[in-house]
Amino acid sequence: MKMKMLLFCLNLLVPIQSFAQEDSLEAATPNSKRPDLSQLTTEEIRTYQYGEISTGSLIGGGLLGTFVGLGFGHIVYGEYGSKGWIFTVSELGSLGIMTAGLSQAAAGCTLLNTSSCSNGLGLYTFGAFAYFGLRIWEIVDVWTLPSRHNGEYRAIQSKLGISRARTEWQVLPMIGPAAGGRSTYGLSLAMTF
Repeated sequence: MKMKMLLFCLNLLVPIQSFAQEDSLEAATPNSKRPDLSQLTTEEIRTYQYGEISTGSLIGGGLLGTFVGLGFGHIVYGEYGSKGWIFTVSELGSLGIMTAGLSQAAAGCTLLNTSSCSNGLGLYTFGAFAYFGLRIWEIVDVWTLPSRHNGEYRAIQSKLGISRARTEWQVLPMIGPAAGGRSTYGLSLAMTF
């Protein structure tokens, strides 16, 4: 099972490597003109060199970020150093707070004295709210980050005078009103030409 999960994670990283190969192919071609990056900021250069996030990476990173968490989706997008580590540290920290609360509650409980069982439940509740809040934030971020990144990449391309016709797929979170006063939640799929 662990080997299958490792192979699955490695397969998700393949689209990231393809961007690096495309850039090295462009550099090896003598007729290709490299754009002048001197007018870009350091962050814009990093975004330009990374390239667009592919549909495969979007789906793989989105699924990893949704079901595994801990910043794994951001690893697929190449955003772990800037944002993914925040989810790793904070989610593990909130799980640690939950564990500490449970251990305090369990240590205070005895068969004769059950009133002290609630001492650690406040800590556990705080950790649980923090963890689930962070997970919701991570899920929304992992599905919206590719469209933001690709938009920035296209803006940089237009700033450099590079134009490419491309079809793009986007997966976006959706929240909307529904009949009976209830809200509808989900993901929407959009395609632009």
